Amino acid sequence: MCTLEKCADEEIFKIDKKPYNSCVICMELIKETDKCILSCGHEYHASCLLENAVQSNNTCPLCRVEVCKKTPQLPDLNQRMIRTFVENGVYKQKEENIKPCIKRIMKLCNANWKTYNDDQKGEIIGEFVDLLMNFGNEMGTSISQWINDSNEQIVLPEHDDEEENSDEENEYNNMETFIETYNLQEYKSRIMNNEYLSNFDNFISTDIETLMCPPGYSSDSPPLFSRDEANHLLGIILLHFTQLLTGNDD
Repeated sequence: MCTLEKCADEEIFKIDKKPYNSCVICMELIKETDKCILSCGHEYHASCLLENAVQSNNTCPLCRVEVCKKTPQLPDLNQRMIRTFVENGVYKQKEENIKPCIKRIMKLCNANWKTYNDDQKGEIIGEFVDLLMNFGNEMGTSISQWINDSNEQIVLPEHDDEEENSDEENEYNNMETFIETYNLQEYKSRIMNNEYLSNFDNFISTDIETLMCPPGYSSDSPPLFSRDEANHLLGIILLHFTQLLTGNDD
């Protein structure tokens, strides 16, 4: 019988002489601290496998057995895609909305669309389309950058009651200033007495139908604004944005 003193070391301790496996993704040795075994039995670095999964590869790199659900892959919003989307959007709106918008702006500027020849009309529309294209491309680029930097979380500041009250006061002041700037006193009482339209952000992002019948407004009542009045207000809103984009306050 072998006593503890007489037993050889190899009989007391089991020595694992099997070498580390290599990760076929990076070809480095797989240590116990960074090891992942798939259901098919193949081993990889956990970090390599995770990176592989993020790239929407849901199969084993060796045997191609599906080991998990495929990660949805985000589209590549590159400059070509941005321009295509913007062009399609702008030219789709060209006849339906852009030309009437230009006519309303010209009317507000005491200009008559009918007095211009076809070349002049084309040049005016072209300038307006270019303006929208530049705006759309710039916005698309910003969105693309935000997607690429998606690992950085947006931290929204916490607001207390005083800040909320201050925001409401600013909204009211912005609306008052807008009405005064564009001489909309005849509409002031209806705008300011409506909970939805009295909010400046709501007002400048509205459309004709919403101006006529804002959210919460009874459909049984007459429209808050007639269609002509709504068209006039929308023209003012478009003029406001045009001046912001061009930096022209005249």
